[in-house]
Amino acid sequence: MKKRSFILLLLLSIVLILLYTAAGSANITFADTFRILLKRITSARDAVYDTQEIIILNIRLPRILLAYLCGAALALCGCGYQSVFKNPMADPFILGVSSGAALGATLSIIFRLSGSFLGLNMTALMAFAGAVGTVFMVFLISENARSSTTSTLLLIGIAIGQLITAVIAVLMLLFKESIRNIYFWTLGSFASKSWPHLYVVLIYFTVGFVFMMFNHKNLDLMLLGKKEATRLGQDTHVVRRNILLITSLLAAGVVSITGIIGFVGLITPHVVRLFTGPIHKKLLPFSVLIGGIFLTTADTIARSLTSQELPVGIVTAIFGAPFFIYLIYSSKRGVV
Repeated sequence: MKKRSFILLLLLSIVLILLYTAAGSANITFADTFRILLKRITSARDAVYDTQEIIILNIRLPRILLAYLCGAALALCGCGYQSVFKNPMADPFILGVSSGAALGATLSIIFRLSGSFLGLNMTALMAFAGAVGTVFMVFLISENARSSTTSTLLLIGIAIGQLITAVIAVLMLLFKESIRNIYFWTLGSFASKSWPHLYVVLIYFTVGFVFMMFNHKNLDLMLLGKKEATRLGQDTHVVRRNILLITSLLAAGVVSITGIIGFVGLITPHVVRLFTGPIHKKLLPFSVLIGGIFLTTADTIARSLTSQELPVGIVTAIFGAPFFIYLIYSSKRGVV
């Protein structure tokens, strides 16, 4: 039954990608979209494309595939975080990844840094550096604390994140002319994203997914608690560190390219867990598919709902905030 459901979700993903590629301000039908994609697969690389084909192949398709991959990556990170912290309300940004990325992007925007690497502009590179730097700072402080526990790591992550947020606020006050650009970056968007961005995230995601699937049994043991996992032969400290480090780096890679997109890593694993149960061999791949579907749907709504494109982070927040409230309410009643 689970294999059949997985195949159905995979087919649904393909169909939705085709449908969403056909959606947009330019009037391109689903049939034309399918024809263009088929031509791209069968034609020579030096084929000459018309305007519709350029829109589909160079603008819409890489954007939608990137949105799907980022949704899958954030859902994967959410699975790791919720398992390590044994809390369905943990998300990939809880250790300060988003704050660190925002600081890097803010500095790049304020000082108008230029340059590129692997198709990524300086804002994306600075955001990645800020996110990774924050993660390593949180881990370094936690490792040197008197009590290096999961709770200690969590509290340090929250504290560092709040400190960085305060620094960003000061910078925005000092450089008011950059507030608009900084604000829109923090809301997340797939606008102007292209194939190089997709390739970079694909590398991040592949490494992260392989690592998480290889450690699916360790993730299951983490849910049992430290004492029980240790009794069964697991080094909980090493497993916790490795899982959080890999998922944090994956989240950093996504955020550096797209900006901050909240709630995907929070909602997806929790919803999937209700149907698959807590076994990560099933939870991880199903979460990847649902996360991809959720974020591509949100991005399509963001670019189609109004004449002016909305940041996708707004759409995910509209869906995610009520669900987050539901989680808190349900946990108090003992439902979750």
